[in-house]
Amino acid sequence: TICKIANRYKKPIFFEPTSQFKCKKIVEADSLKYVTYIKPNALELKVICDFIGQKLDTDEQRCQFLIEKYPNLTIILTKGKDGVTLA
Repeated sequence: TICKIANRYKKPIFFEPTSQFKCKKIVEADSLKYVTYIKPNALELKVICDFIGQKLDTDEQRCQFLIEKYPNLTIILTKGKDGVTLA
């Protein structure tokens, strides 16, 4: 996949899910481990964690889980009028 190629050449990968459906695709493809930056909204973040099998209650818990599972991942969580959270 393109993610594997980018990883091989040590190029950062930025993934911005654009829907609840599309945010699961990177997990299905087992490519989230190659992603350097992900920019989901709160709902997409929840869908990703739920899809992995982690039903967590808060955005903070979800970010923490993903960072522990994927140590190279930086999360830019968009929160509409409330701004963003960098994790």
